[in-house]
Amino acid sequence: MTTRRPRGTDGAVRVRPYRASDDEGIVAFSRASAELDPTLRPLSLPAWREFVARPEHAAGAGFAVAVADAQALLGFSY
Repeated sequence: MTTRRPRGTDGAVRVRPYRASDDEGIVAFSRASAELDPTLRPLSLPAWREFVARPEHAAGAGFAVAVADAQALLGFSY
């Protein structure tokens, strides 16, 4: 099995806790995903921030992001 590096990275991919500074990257990822898969609805920045702010999400305490080269957002989970 071979793995492919994300474009423009040296292959250093890690998962880390979500930060509020990830919001714009998450929304951009969501929009790019929706362009590839029309069954997905893209997020808006206000909608994402409202989602994170819900009491049951504890300001994103359990969320995670996958990043390449410590900055390029590759995915997220909540």
